[in-house]
Amino acid sequence: MISTRVIPCFVLGLLVCCGGQTAAPSNVTNAHNMTRILTILEGTINHLPSLVFKLMKDQIPGNSTCSQDSRSVLTGLQNFEMWALEMFDSSGKLQKNILQGTVIFLGNYDKCMEINHVMVGNNGHEIRGSYAKISIKLPNLSSMKALSHLRWDLCVPKSCAKENLTAVLNASELGRLGLAISSVQFVEPLSMEADTGAIVSIVVLSVFGLLCLVGTTFDLGQERYALRLKNKKITNNPDILQNGNKDIVLKDKDAEKIPSDNKTSHLNTTVIANGGNDGCLKIEVESNGKANPDTTVIISADIISSDKGVQETKVVGPSKDTPPQPRAKKNGLCVQMLLTFSIYRNGKRILDCSAPSGTLTCLHGIRVLSMCWVILSHFLELLGGVAENKKEYVSRMQTFGFQFIINGTLSVDTFFVLSGLLVAYLFLRDCSRMGGKVSGKQMGLYYFHRYWRLTPLYAFVLLFYAHLAKYLIDGPMVPGSADEDAQNCKDNWWTNLLYINNLYKSERNAMCMRWSWYLANDMQFYIIGPLALIPLALGHRVVGFVVLAVLLAIQYITTGYTAWDIHFKGIFQRTGSGMSFNADYFNIVYVKPYTRVGVYAIGLALGYLIHKKKGKKLSKLFVFSGSVVAAALGLLATYITYDCYRKNGHAWSEDTFIAQETLYRPAFALALSWMILLCVNGYGGFVNTILSWNAWIPLSRLTYAAYLVHLIIVTSEIGSIRSLPYADMYYIINGYIGVVAVTYAVSFIASVIYEAPCLGLEKIFIKK
Repeated sequence: MISTRVIPCFVLGLLVCCGGQTAAPSNVTNAHNMTRILTILEGTINHLPSLVFKLMKDQIPGNSTCSQDSRSVLTGLQNFEMWALEMFDSSGKLQKNILQGTVIFLGNYDKCMEINHVMVGNNGHEIRGSYAKISIKLPNLSSMKALSHLRWDLCVPKSCAKENLTAVLNASELGRLGLAISSVQFVEPLSMEADTGAIVSIVVLSVFGLLCLVGTTFDLGQERYALRLKNKKITNNPDILQNGNKDIVLKDKDAEKIPSDNKTSHLNTTVIANGGNDGCLKIEVESNGKANPDTTVIISADIISSDKGVQETKVVGPSKDTPPQPRAKKNGLCVQMLLTFSIYRNGKRILDCSAPSGTLTCLHGIRVLSMCWVILSHFLELLGGVAENKKEYVSRMQTFGFQFIINGTLSVDTFFVLSGLLVAYLFLRDCSRMGGKVSGKQMGLYYFHRYWRLTPLYAFVLLFYAHLAKYLIDGPMVPGSADEDAQNCKDNWWTNLLYINNLYKSERNAMCMRWSWYLANDMQFYIIGPLALIPLALGHRVVGFVVLAVLLAIQYITTGYTAWDIHFKGIFQRTGSGMSFNADYFNIVYVKPYTRVGVYAIGLALGYLIHKKKGKKLSKLFVFSGSVVAAALGLLATYITYDCYRKNGHAWSEDTFIAQETLYRPAFALALSWMILLCVNGYGGFVNTILSWNAWIPLSRLTYAAYLVHLIIVTSEIGSIRSLPYADMYYIINGYIGVVAVTYAVSFIASVIYEAPCLGLEKIFIKK
């Protein structure tokens, strides 16, 4: 009798070979091979666990423990013992959608690792479960490129080694049919007990956590004490006036003796005292005054009138018994340093939605949306490697809308533009305040501040990634490169902190934190930025713009040459089961500073234009024509690849790919720059309204931390799944929202505990 599991295979063979027309010989051969392999997969793989136990029992004389344990498992299966059934049930089974690219047959990892059976009458011998990932190489079939390899997971006795499984499987029916075993890997739960690096890392990170706990406690205690002292003064002195939440104060105890135009302040309220004609003193209270720490006497007053924020107040006069108020004591250096670790204080600063005057508010929205674009691109890239419906997933990437993801690397170019813009704008503004001069002190602080701004949090994330990140991933989908990535950081961390990891040890399989290449580029661009900024600041505009033009030309020339040298044919390479990032492109083109510096130069030029032309009126024709050109450039840069990647699309030549790679990043940067220029000059309309929304501001402050941690979050989620996800739109949206939420939550914690205290310490020791 034919097993029902084999029937689909015979039907497939009949349809292909006898479908009404004579089939080509190659198709008949491939159909026969497909039928044969699917028959093996359908009819044999589900029996392989018991087959393996039988073979290990009979064919492993060199490992008596493995043979005995395998014999015990077989006996347990025959007797329907639960522990043996659980071991069998924890092995991988044939999955649906094999021709869709489902080539991973997962077992029940957690149940397998829980198996711990004590044999009765065998001196308490234990049989523990061990989870093995087995890669099987299939015959090369032209019509089944997606099935070049498959992965089949087994739950076997822990006493059996990798060599045992390899030998047994190659000697089985799989081996006789040409299905070779490529590799066998055991997945074991990780333990920190013998990991000195992990323990030291936890101690170092915990020290900062302890400082934050102490600093927060002290800060809250100090604030509570100040509030109690204020309430005590109000209770003991009936002459205190509180104008809203502001105390009106005068310097002199005797109101009649206050000279005309005497200014004082309290709680950001400036008080101007003037003599009145009716024998009573009148004062004007103006908002946004500077605080004066001088000794004050609190008096009472009655409000007479108010006009446009300026209040005129009739002073009733101070009580004769009002004691002079002591000068507020300034916190000492140690206290100031401790308060920089206050979670309460740092959290308030980060979550403050107000924008300081002079801020280019539209940049907050651009920064956050670009970070979400980065996260989305990385999330979908990693999800594609584990999706059950790979073929459908890849076909979705071939649609017009998903070119936004195919060209997601443009999101990083957005950050290069923003970085160049802010560096130029702030540098030129500072030089203008100094009378158009550039001092050595200014340049020293220019470089020190940048290094100190980026490095402390970066170092903490590096430490975590090298020693602790691997403990976040647990399950059958732990990446095989996890240990290699951690070792790269242990060996090459210093290249990251020197910001040369895009030039030295920059290969994809050697770089520590592969996504940190951006930070190295950004720091290198920051270092050479003054070559153009100093001439611009000193009024030598021609020299400055010549330098910027040279930087842009360097990107065009080097990108074109390196892409030609590697025979570039797209960022992503098509494989039988999906699409993968082009490794040669990453190593030679993508991460190098000379192929990126032109976009940064465009940002520098934009910063100069905003510094000079901010608030200037632009003609409607100029705004309209520029917007049309910018929109065309932006859409073309983002969606032009649809012509190539769409189903039945045009096959681009190597020259076409090289031209696209050379031109599309600067084109996108120009389109983005035009939008920013319109927004800061008041021509952005509803786009500027959206991008300048104050709710973006806290998230914008967390962008740097989010960039550092987001791939750790994504990798941990994908690497800890227990079953292959069906990546439809609902799953993608749901998973992406969760990743973004967790990323920003972790970013807030990292910023409050590690980033903000370090920046606070800089403000204490370096006074501008």
